[in-house]
Amino acid sequence: MRRTVIAIVVFGVAGTALAGGRDFIAEHAGAGANATNAQPYIDQFLRIAESLSGWPANSAKGEWVDDMKGAEKAIAERKPGFAILDPEVFLELRKKESLEPIAEVKGKTFNKGHYSLVVKDAALKSLADLKGKKVSSNHFASPKYIDKVGFDGKVDIEKDFVVVKASAPSKPLKDVEAGRADAALIDDEQLAAMKEIAPDLKVIWTSAALPPTPVVAFTKSSTPADRAAFGKALPKLCADPKGKPVCESMFIDTFAPVDKSAFSAAEKKYDKLGGSSKSSAEK
Repeated sequence: MRRTVIAIVVFGVAGTALAGGRDFIAEHAGAGANATNAQPYIDQFLRIAESLSGWPANSAKGEWVDDMKGAEKAIAERKPGFAILDPEVFLELRKKESLEPIAEVKGKTFNKGHYSLVVKDAALKSLADLKGKKVSSNHFASPKYIDKVGFDGKVDIEKDFVVVKASAPSKPLKDVEAGRADAALIDDEQLAAMKEIAPDLKVIWTSAALPPTPVVAFTKSSTPADRAAFGKALPKLCADPKGKPVCESMFIDTFAPVDKSAFSAAEKKYDKLGGSSKSSAEK
């Protein structure tokens, strides 16, 4: 369950009238990669994507950067055409960058499913009981997303909880088990692992379904033709004999069509308390 927040920046150099129009950024909390071990898979992914999209071979190169700030810097400098973004990053940047979801990433590290609060102390039975208590999680990178989408605006984690940030997915559960925290905010994958890591913990709250991880187009820098070609190529990539092992190495099962209702619901929650003002469904 070890996860590392990574951003992979892919630079396309040929075949488009727009500078950076085929560049690709992948930002994901869960790839478990570093610059050295990610590079071969990035290169293979790009070669297959180019072939399926009808783009020139070897027209894209990949580079790993450290975090979300690095990804934002790459967006500003490279003006990419496409990206994989975690839902919270998509929701924050969608208006500024004119983002349009063109596919969804399916894979257990990409699909959090739901958030759950788990405790060990039987006296803690509700959200109200956790006010002022220590809550450990590896999902606190975007408090705005947690507050608005996870808790539907009913909780301000930085005011209502004592936030304990964890770097590894197993640590929140271990923190509660060891008494270092009163509760853990976890996703569905962590919940499934709880039986082995901290079997004495119990769920006291579960969120509504969380939005999927999108593949997005930067509509200001990509062409309609490239968006169509890339969108058609993605569902084929993980089924391709060469693409399947690459997808598996990146913990991707497949790329699926966009569920507009899931994104629309998340956007409405995110916008409700003063986030980005326009949803992709309204554009």
